This record gives sequence, C-alpha cells and structure tokens, in this order.
Amino acid sequence: MKASLVAALVFGIGASSKPLISRDDPSTQSWKDVKCDFGSLTDVSSDPAQQWNDSQAAAAYDEMAKSWAKNGTKLPLSNYIANFFHARPELNCQDLANPNCAVTVNCGQGDASNAPVNSPAGYVLINSMVSLHQHYEGMYEGMKNALNFMNGEIGTYTSNFATQLDQMKQNKVAIDVTMMLYAVVSAGAFNSWLKNVPYFKNQNGNKLGALKDTTNGFVMQGINTIKDSMSAVDDLKAQNTMSDFLSKTVQSWINSTAFATHQLFEDISVLGESIKNGQMLDPSANNNPMDLTELMQTALYGYITPMAWKLAVPEVGAFIATAEGINGKAGDCNSYDPKDTFKRDYYLDGAALKATHFCDGNDAYWLVNLKRSSQKILGCTTTCVDPEIHALPGVETLDGNHWGGLKVEDLGLSAIRGWQRNGKKNGWEPVDVKTSDGVNEVVENGIHAIGVANLPVCSFKEAFKNGYQEIHTPNWPCS
Repeated sequence: MKASLVAALVFGIGASSKPLISRDDPSTQSWKDVKCDFGSLTDVSSDPAQQWNDSQAAAAYDEMAKSWAKNGTKLPLSNYIANFFHARPELNCQDLANPNCAVTVNCGQGDASNAPVNSPAGYVLINSMVSLHQHYEGMYEGMKNALNFMNGEIGTYTSNFATQLDQMKQNKVAIDVTMMLYAVVSAGAFNSWLKNVPYFKNQNGNKLGALKDTTNGFVMQGINTIKDSMSAVDDLKAQNTMSDFLSKTVQSWINSTAFATHQLFEDISVLGESIKNGQMLDPSANNNPMDLTELMQTALYGYITPMAWKLAVPEVGAFIATAEGINGKAGDCNSYDPKDTFKRDYYLDGAALKATHFCDGNDAYWLVNLKRSSQKILGCTTTCVDPEIHALPGVETLDGNHWGGLKVEDLGLSAIRGWQRNGKKNGWEPVDVKTSDGVNEVVENGIHAIGVANLPVCSFKEAFKNGYQEIHTPNWPCS
C-alpha cells in the first residue's frame, strides 16, 4: 500500500495540494522571525497548542515538507528535518533505542549563536518528534520486559491449562493474536500514555474524543504495518507448543512495534498529522519502559485460555450459562441460584457456581464446565450419569491474582458482547481490526472486545439437553 494511501486511511488526510498541517492561527510574520521570548514560548509548561501557534510550527513544517518534496534526499526523514531546523544531526527517530532521538532541545532562534535549533518552530517540532519516539521506545522496551516475565511463568500456565495447539486452527489463531491482540495491547498503551500528555490534559470537555481519535489513528497505523509484513503470522503457524506460541506471539508484537516506528518516521504526511497542533509536545517525555506486563498477559491469556479448554483432552465443556429459567429476583444479579433450581434433576458444583458467578449490569452469568451424560459415551444401560456442572480446569486461578490480573468476568464479558451483537446466538465473528469500526471496538472495550475470548453462551437447560448428545458441535455444549 502506498504511503500516501496509508496516511489517508489512518489519519484522514485530505488532498495533497493542501498544507500537510493546517494553520489555525495564520500570521503575517514568518516562522523564521519568531523569537523565543514571544508569548507562550517563554515557558515549556505552557499550553502545547498555544506554543504550536505562537511558534508558527504549522507553516514551518509545510515549508520543510515542500523542501523535502522538491530536493529529494537519501537521508532518513527525521535527519532531514533535523538538518532543516539546524538541530543536532542524525536524529534517526525511525530507529528504536537510538540515543539521538531521546533528548529534547531548548528553544533557539536564528540570530543566536550556537542555538540548538534555528527557530522556536524547530524547537516545537523536534521535541514533538522526540516525545513520539520516546513513547514507541517505552512500548518496545516494555514488551521485551513482559516477554522475559512471561517466559518465566509459562510452565505454570500450561500445567493449569495444558494443551497442544490444533494445527487445523493455526492459521486463524495466528492472524487473531498478531492483529487483534496487538490492537488491544497498543490501544491500552497509547491510552495510558496520551491521557498524561499535556495537550490532552488541556482538552477539557473534548479530551476523551480527541484522545480516542488519536489512539485510533496510531492503532490503525500499527495494524496497517502488520498487514504489510505478514511474516509474523507465518512464523506463528509453525509453533506447536503453547510455550513457543506465546513467546513467538510477543516477539511478533515487539518486531511490529519497531517496524511501525520506522514507517511512521519515514512518512511525512503521517508524521505531520501525528504531531500537529502540539499534541505530542511533552517536556517530561522519557523512554522508561512502559509496564505492559499485565496488559499483555490479560490479552494473551484471555484469548488462549478458552481455546485451551476447547482443545483439552479429556473433553471440557466450557460455556457461559445465563440466568434463563433460574429462580431469582429480576433486577438483582446476585439473587439467582442455579443449584436450587436444578437440584432435583442435575448435579451442580456449588463451589464452582459461586467462584465463577459474575454480573453484566443486572444480568447473572456463570463460567462453568458441563460433563456429558455417560449414557452414550460409556455405553451404560442402567446406572447412567446425567450431565453435570463442574469447575473448569484452572478456573480457580482466574481470581485477578494470576495471568496479568485476568478474571472470570474478563472472559465472560468479551463473549457476552459477541453473543449479544449476534442476536443472542453463538457463532459470531470477531471484530475486524483492519476497519475503523473494529479499531473503535478494541479502543473502547480492550480485553472485553468482541473476539478476544470466544466461549459459547446459553442457558443451563440448553446445555443439559445437549449433554445427552454424542455429536460435538462447534458451540457445544450450547447450540
């Protein structure tokens, strides 16, 4: 996909004949004539949008972009920008772990000797680029730290949810974890960072909308990057063990983050839209690794755990039971008692019901395991065991203290959203994060987005009925 088209899709950039960055506060003076003692430029903690306008950064970026287009260069874009504004050479912001793009500059102006940049506009633009680079650097290092942590606990996880990956499902699984879960993780990372960036702190009533729009743009840009390089997906298809699969998944995210950074700082339109209006100007920017361990764990384990149950041997009948037909008080989620309702006909493990009960508003649900009737499975004729409700393997660890804080309701709410969106029917498709609607779903709901956790949903009555059937349908024990 051409860079200009990617830019248009990601950030909604207009026709190429228009300025790359809109000039919200036109001035008769040139950006080259602005002094560091003008208006908001005297204080680095001033409103970023005002510093952007006072420095005439939009006009400066447009002039730099025209020079770039006219002259052409073999230099990386960030190095060309540094040269244009007389900043230190070889910024190389496109390369993570590069120390030259880790230090902000002071304000400078053309008539000052040995100034760090030739203008206040250069100061605003270079520092915006440094701040943006620092975020990607922090995300990159945070992912590497999380990988080291997860490699140390994968043995414990597989002992609770042990399974081999189903080769028939490898292609879909690889695509889902590479694209969708990367979107979940990157959306969480950008949200966590952007809400503390001065520009978004100063948005008042428009803060949430502006933050969401910017997050959506960065997430979509990352997804487009992955689409352009599907080697990560191909690599995941070759992994047979859960341990290798999880490690390779996180490594694919690390590589994708590095690639996305490179693409961002080599596309003049996308970079311009990313830093416009001073939204990336952050004097406190640093490259401390983001603590992404919990976020990555909840995303990965939230997706993998239902799959582990589905592929388990011996069979596990994982499903989310609704309160349909259960004795209780309408509007009181905690009043429903499945054990009391079915005590004359079926066995239900009371401890399992209590541990896995959760609410979605006033609606009650349980994440449980249906064991089939032995009538057909064992060929019994007289003392046949009816279907029973038991605890799922490892469910006792879904208490918020393991696997990045993953809880029963995290798995349940994702599945319920898909079930409800599908007209309360099973067999829904996960959201497509290659679309703007799909990215919106992930940014708004994170781990609870449709398709993160795929579990069938139905009433206890429906599951008990299907417990007598020998045929194992895709949504068993639900229909």
